[in-house]
Amino acid sequence: LDSGVKHAVSGSAYTRVRVAAFMGYTIIAATLGTSPEQIAAARRTGAKENLPFGGYLANISPSEFEEKFAAVLPNNISGKAFKAQFGFTIDPVTEIEDEEIYAVRSCTAHPIYENDRVKEFQSLLQSLTEAALAQTQALLQKAGALMYASHQSYSACGLGNEHTDELVEMVRSTGPEKGVFGAKITGGGSGGTVCILAFDTLGINTVQQIRERYAQKYQQGIVLFNGSSPGGFYS
Repeated sequence: LDSGVKHAVSGSAYTRVRVAAFMGYTIIAATLGTSPEQIAAARRTGAKENLPFGGYLANISPSEFEEKFAAVLPNNISGKAFKAQFGFTIDPVTEIEDEEIYAVRSCTAHPIYENDRVKEFQSLLQSLTEAALAQTQALLQKAGALMYASHQSYSACGLGNEHTDELVEMVRSTGPEKGVFGAKITGGGSGGTVCILAFDTLGINTVQQIRERYAQKYQQGIVLFNGSSPGGFYS
């Protein structure tokens, strides 16, 4: 469901969150013995296979993150302080700004927990194809809870938006009894679309009603995207 707010993956919030996540990876890698020279080489060449976790935060499990790494990450750090202690990140796309304050811990946690949520969500959807109707509601509620957790994580990173928050809350307050089980901001956050988990005709009708209420409030034409297609084929 379109929020009517163009999302900004090139904006300062997205860049700040991206830099903070890569800072977190650098600190974790340094904790495991990776040198600044190795980080700089990976940034320059793009070769990450010999780095811890292959250079990807998503390869860290939530339990390992909590047990070994969360405590070593600062909640916030300035770009200047980070560069003085650690030098670079492996990301060749972004630059660290000296005067910027980066929320390292929350931004590092997001891809770790998000990857875990995605895997669990996929498993739940697969279970839905085999579930009896009596089990369907419980599976959908678990899947919806993962979507709400994902949305909250976006906000904790600084990628939220009041309009997408409003749409998610409209879904949450309407609830499973009306056929809607979860919602989350999508893509790079900071506006854009909200994905809604709806079930059966009741759920689809409820989403249409939410769209109409939201469109009437803001006097905008709000687009509802539904159905499915082989997206890669049309890109």
